[in-house]
Amino acid sequence: MLFRSKVDSLLDLIQRKEIDKVVLSRKVSLKLKHRPNWNYIHKKLTNNFPSCHFFIFHQNESFFFGSTPERLAKFKDGVVEIDALAGSAPRGKDENEDRMFEEKLLNSQKDINEHNFVIDHIKKSIKETTEEIEIQNKYDIKKLNNIQHLHSRITAKIRNGFTPFDLLMKLYPTPAICGVSREKAYSIINEFEDYERGMYSGVIGWFNFYNEGEFTVALRSAVTDKKNLTAFAGSGIVASSDPNTEFEETEIKLKAILNLFDEKD
Repeated sequence: MLFRSKVDSLLDLIQRKEIDKVVLSRKVSLKLKHRPNWNYIHKKLTNNFPSCHFFIFHQNESFFFGSTPERLAKFKDGVVEIDALAGSAPRGKDENEDRMFEEKLLNSQKDINEHNFVIDHIKKSIKETTEEIEIQNKYDIKKLNNIQHLHSRITAKIRNGFTPFDLLMKLYPTPAICGVSREKAYSIINEFEDYERGMYSGVIGWFNFYNEGEFTVALRSAVTDKKNLTAFAGSGIVASSDPNTEFEETEIKLKAILNLFDEKD
């Protein structure tokens, strides 16, 4: 089943009130002419997406890498910072068009609803392990080289007796990579996606022995095995989603990785 057809089927489920949101992903595979140049890839991704988090994980002949805009959680001095990133629009060809897309995003009820799913999930997930929960910069715009997103930041103080890993277990998987309700969305994803996501949309990060650390959700990513490349991207499907628009959103996200290579799929 093609991506747009899958979105149509998901919209039927949403209309029947069986699910509120599902994040559906795509993958694109390429046969590379040469082994990846990791110095070049690191330089391009960090230059093109300076506000994102570059990552690379190596095991034997396989490399998992990407540049993700979504920080899951940062822990320092007993405080957690969590990003809510959901709702997307393209970048414009010039300043006026870019501002037009930004205004459209800020006034899109579909994208506001998608973003609120994430905020509500975060607040609900951490209410037992934190206190003094605050939402900062609600519905701010995070502009990347190729796309712009609705962005809010949630901060909270970690309650005594809890660790960063207690919060991570509550937070993940987020509605930004799974859906609402989580259990139903997970089941639908397994049915609709005819491949394993592997490390795509997983958690990657670091921590130390002082309860400090930073973790991201591994989006805008790809995996290589010698000269084979598979890139992944997803889109959040809600009641007002349009199949063509959702497909174009995944195309924009995929190009962040595919444009690093001169091969065609």
